[in-house]
Amino acid sequence: GSYLMEWVFEARLKRPARSLQACGVSLPILDEKKGRIRSQRDYFDPGEMFYENVPVLGRFIRKLKGWI
Repeated sequence: GSYLMEWVFEARLKRPARSLQACGVSLPILDEKKGRIRSQRDYFDPGEMFYENVPVLGRFIRKLKGWI
């Protein structure tokens, strides 16, 4: 079977002192007979965490996302 798990990743930076967050989902595929996770795939938007926090690029990406 497969399941869907939502999560929030948080990275704390020392310089500049702040934290970055990105929402994501994990899709674990279970091996029902063995009772373990057989494989797992994670999905998240790297732009939310990295690119949107670059000063000039971030403003452009946020504006672009507002148009979509």
